[in-house]
Amino acid sequence: MTIEQDIQELKGQIAKLNEEVSSLMKERHVPPSEMITVTTKGITEELEQKLKGEEDGIVIYSGVLRIKDGANTAWDSSARLAELLECPSKRTSHLLQCLSSEQRIDLMKALFKGDKAPSDLVNETGIEGGQLYHHLKEMMFAGMVDSKSRGLYKLNVNGVQALFTSLLLGLHLGKAEPEDIPQS
Repeated sequence: MTIEQDIQELKGQIAKLNEEVSSLMKERHVPPSEMITVTTKGITEELEQKLKGEEDGIVIYSGVLRIKDGANTAWDSSARLAELLECPSKRTSHLLQCLSSEQRIDLMKALFKGDKAPSDLVNETGIEGGQLYHHLKEMMFAGMVDSKSRGLYKLNVNGVQALFTSLLLGLHLGKAEPEDIPQS
C-alpha cells in the first residue's frame, strides 16, 4: 500500500473517529475545544503507527470553517518530510514575508468577513492611502487576495488557508505577549 493510499484510508478513519468522539463528548457534555484536542491526538497516534520504519515523517494540515453564508469550506494538505525539505526556500520566504506583517494579517481578517472596498478596509483597520494599496498588491501577488472588480477585494481560498494556519501557529507557538514584542 502506498503512502497516498494510507493517507486516504486515514482520512476515512479520521472521519469515523470524529463522529464517534463527537457523539461521546456530547453525551458527556465536554466543551468543543476539548473535543478537537482529543480528535487531533488520535490522528497523530494513527500516523505514528502508519509511519513506523517506513518514512522519515509526514506533515498534515487541515481545516474546516463555516463561512458567512452558512456553507463550509474545508482543506487538507500533506507532504512527506523529503518533499518539504526540497521546497524552494525562496517560495516559502515570499509567502512568509506576506504573512509577517501585522497590517496584512488585520486586512486578511477583515477580508475574511466578506468582500470589501478600500474605504471599508480603512474603516475596519485604520490602514489607508498608499500603505493600504501596497499591502493589497503584495497579498494579490502572493495569491491570497483577488480583486473581484475595480475597487472590491476578496480573500481567496489560499488566503483563508494561509490566514488561519498562521493564526494557529501564532496561537500555539507564539510565546510572547503582544505588548512585549518590540515594534519593528
